[in-house]
Amino acid sequence: MYKVSLDLSEKQIHLIEDVLYEIAPSNWYILQNRFLSNGKLEGFFEHYSDIEESMMELNNLCTVKVPFESSKIGKLKPEDWTNAYKFHFKPWSFKNFHWIPLWEKNTFIVPEGQKAFYIDPSVAFGTGTHETTKLCLQRLVTLKENLNECNHSVLDVGCGSGIIAITAELLGFSEVLGVDNDLDAIRVSRENACVNNCPKVEFKQGDLVDLIETQIQNDLIFANIQADVLVNNSENLIGLLSTHSHLILSGILANEASEVENFFEEELKLKFKSVKTELEKLNEWVAIIFELSNP
Repeated sequence: MYKVSLDLSEKQIHLIEDVLYEIAPSNWYILQNRFLSNGKLEGFFEHYSDIEESMMELNNLCTVKVPFESSKIGKLKPEDWTNAYKFHFKPWSFKNFHWIPLWEKNTFIVPEGQKAFYIDPSVAFGTGTHETTKLCLQRLVTLKENLNECNHSVLDVGCGSGIIAITAELLGFSEVLGVDNDLDAIRVSRENACVNNCPKVEFKQGDLVDLIETQIQNDLIFANIQADVLVNNSENLIGLLSTHSHLILSGILANEASEVENFFEEELKLKFKSVKTELEKLNEWVAIIFELSNP
C-alpha cells in the first residue's frame, strides 16, 4: 500500500474538493486545517503503477493544476493503512442519533434511549461525514421527530454505502428501499445492514426508470446526487412521489442551488397543489427540501 501526500492552499482545496465529490468514491481525500485554511491532499493506492494514472485523471478534471510534482510518496505497512482509516473516520452525532465507525462500537457509549448506526470503516465512501450526506441525515432525523407516525415509505436514490436507508430503518420507518446502479454499492449497503441488524431495509441495483415501472410511490425520497443528474432525472423522481410527500435533494453546490430550486419548483407545481420549499446550507453545500401535498 502506498500513500501520496501534498500540501494545498485554501483555493486549491475548494476546487479539488468539488472534483473529488463528483468522482466519489476515489482514492483521494482532503485534510483541511480549519484555523489556517490550508491543508493536504492524500491518496492511498494498492499498486505504485496506479498513482500516476490517478494523478493525471485528477489534473484533467480540475480547473487548477494540482502540484503533484511536490508530493511525497511512501510505502505503508498493512497496519499503517488500518490506522489511517481509524484516524480519519470519527463518530458524529445529531440530536439523539449517532453514526459510529464499527471499530469504536465498544468504546463509544450511546446514551440510553438513543440510536446508533455502525459503519464499516473500510468503506471509502458514504461514511456520512461529507456535508451533502450530513444534510440528508439531519433532515431524516428531524422528519422522524415531526411526523405523527412512522408508517411512511423511504426511498434512498444513489444509496452508496446505504447510510441514509439504514438510518431510516433504525429510526423506525416502516418501508425503506435503497437503489444504486453500482453493484458494489449494493453489496456494501447489504453488509452494513447486516452489521446493524436491519433485515427489513431492501437494496436493489437499478435506476429510476426501473423504479417508475413498478409504479410504487414514496412518502420520503432522498436523492444525494450532483445537481445536473438531479435535473436530468427530475421527471422520474417526481413520478415516484406519493400524494403527501417530501423530496430531499442534496449534492448541490451553493452557487447551483437557486437554479435547481427554481427548476424543481416549476416541475413539482404541475403535480402538486401545495409546494413548500426550504434550503439548508452546510459550508459550500446545500440541500433543498420540498414538502408536497394535494389537499
